[in-house]
Amino acid sequence: MDLNAVPTHRTAITAPAARWAWLLDGPTRGRAATIHAEGCQLATDHAHPLNTTVALEVLARPGTAACPGCDAAETLLPILHHGQNGDGWEETD
Repeated sequence: MDLNAVPTHRTAITAPAARWAWLLDGPTRGRAATIHAEGCQLATDHAHPLNTTVALEVLARPGTAACPGCDAAETLLPILHHGQNGDGWEETD
């Protein structure tokens, strides 16, 4: 058996970088503006794409909510509230 054709080193496997994308649904029919994860079935056709930084800035505004039906609330709310609940990350004098 000839083993010369067998590679002697690993081939680098590169996975595509994970991409978070968010959608902003404007206020409609009395409901607040809502941030959805890309692909959320609750988002309307009029939702605008946002990157994570902008999604957090918009979510910090009064009257904007994170969709509880997708990854938006679970992912963005802990980031938004980090350091605001006495978790020890605030700067002290």
